[in-house]
Amino acid sequence: MKKVRIGFLKLLPLFIAVAIAAGVTSCKKKSAPDKIYIGVSIASLENEYWASLARGAELFAQSLPENTAEVVIMTAAEPDKQMANIESFITKYGEAGIMFIDPMSGAITPAIAALCEDAKVYYVNYANKDDNLFPTDFQYFVAYETQDDENSGYLAAKDLFNSIGGKGKVAELRGVLGNDAARKRNAGFEKALKEFPEIEVLDAQVANYVSSEAFTITQQWITRFGDSLAAIYCHNDDMAIGAAEALTQKDMNGKIKISGFDGTAAAFNAIKEGRMYSTIFNNGFLVGGYGAALAYSARTGKIDTKTMDQTKRMFYSRVSLVKSENVDDIINNYVKATPSFNFDDIDYAIAGIIPNPKLK
Repeated sequence: MKKVRIGFLKLLPLFIAVAIAAGVTSCKKKSAPDKIYIGVSIASLENEYWASLARGAELFAQSLPENTAEVVIMTAAEPDKQMANIESFITKYGEAGIMFIDPMSGAITPAIAALCEDAKVYYVNYANKDDNLFPTDFQYFVAYETQDDENSGYLAAKDLFNSIGGKGKVAELRGVLGNDAARKRNAGFEKALKEFPEIEVLDAQVANYVSSEAFTITQQWITRFGDSLAAIYCHNDDMAIGAAEALTQKDMNGKIKISGFDGTAAAFNAIKEGRMYSTIFNNGFLVGGYGAALAYSARTGKIDTKTMDQTKRMFYSRVSLVKSENVDDIINNYVKATPSFNFDDIDYAIAGIIPNPKLK
């Protein structure tokens, strides 16, 4: 026993030195594992805009050293299936995983935040969010990003109304009932209407963001209203394309102006061909890319969610109005070529700060 005691005392300084070194190391910036897995949770890859979100995350992964990041795409259009996908991803990858999540419903976002906090998985929430959920209440909920759909809708509607001389009869194709984007795009439309007393809304119908539904509704409008209808304000590009197809079949192509949202290749081509008037380009490549970059930066210690500028944890991303005047540039940069971004400049994606009542 005495011999062991002496050995321990001799080694005690070494044990202390190792403990001190370990303490110093633990205070240093966290390092990434050999490979980080970037989970992208979206409704599907069939919709071009959702696909561009995933593509943006892939562009970010490709900007990193080879074999250090891999994108895992998870698709589910129902909230419960989306939650199951997220849980499975966390179970499989743990803290080696980060996520960019486009929730199918704001109602599930508190559960997502709690799950990721418990699992210590950094993530960025896009678009839908519970009104009482704030990233500043969490460490691993890095940021909330979305577009200012109400303001974009207001600008798009104003421009559409001006294009028909500030007066005339219009119709509205709405997205999914209860969806945040649809609600805000309608609010922007209604705001613009207050400034144009000579604009008359003939009808507004829900087409659920689906091209075929928009096609059928537009056919009905053509029968009811004929060419007295001057413009159609659509909550997304798929519906705008459906409306344009209905006009083409009746040889009314370009006679009724159509605006859309999201900025898909099909919409850009329709604008170039004169079948659509405009679209709001939400730039899913940028949204998904910088969303992944933010989560990665938090995971690797480039940013610290506790000490960073807290106002930047809720922001509007960049958008642009695309019309015939600038559609060629957009096609050349985003359709014919692979877009490129400087992901080291994290703040580039921020177009405006969303007020956070928790910071008052």
